[in-house]
Amino acid sequence: MQNIPTEAVADEDLTVNVKRTTLVTVFLVSLAVLAGTSFVALFAAYKAMSAASNVDEQWQNQHDRILRIEASSVKAIADAGEVKSEQARIDLAINELNKRVTEVAQVAKQVTSYQAATDAMEAQRAEGLKKIADGRAEALAAAEAAEKQGAENFDKMLAFRLREHWQRPADAVAGAKADIVVQFAKDGTITNALVATSSGNADVDQSIIKAASDLAKIPEMGSVAPNIYVKYLQQRRISFPM
Repeated sequence: MQNIPTEAVADEDLTVNVKRTTLVTVFLVSLAVLAGTSFVALFAAYKAMSAASNVDEQWQNQHDRILRIEASSVKAIADAGEVKSEQARIDLAINELNKRVTEVAQVAKQVTSYQAATDAMEAQRAEGLKKIADGRAEALAAAEAAEKQGAENFDKMLAFRLREHWQRPADAVAGAKADIVVQFAKDGTITNALVATSSGNADVDQSIIKAASDLAKIPEMGSVAPNIYVKYLQQRRISFPM
């Protein structure tokens, strides 16, 4: 059996111990590195998870905000639609009101025109009636004047014809006069004669009454209208100068 030197054994044990120590050191360093790396990884993961949670929370808030905005937008759109519908109804009502106002204005214009035309016609009618009334009054006045003139002419004719039948008394005073009333029938027959105002001489008064009796009739009266006879010629009072 070969003997190994003691120094060699000691060197070998030292070498083994160094290797063992080195391995342990490497292991411990590796373990420390691994632990540090794990801690960093865990811390990074925690930070990442926190950041993700914040991002998720922010996203959720943003999402809720977007949903609220969308809801508000939808409501605004709906409200806008209702406003437009209401505005359309208002515009329709305004158009209908304007149409009715126009119709009323046209009717009022027609009524005004009709009233103006009616007033004008009424004014023309009133003017026409006034002219008729004035003409009638003028005609009546003219007829009255003509009738009176006719009656005066009749009185002149009566006086003339009485004088033709009068026998002047010898004691008749020149310039004296008497008023006599002569009454007639419709055909002109003298029915009565009387002295209304005496001449102052009875013989002269009687001579005039006799002249009326001798005249007896005015034939022209037969053609006189009855109303003229009744109005003027039933009885006439004339002045008979000497």
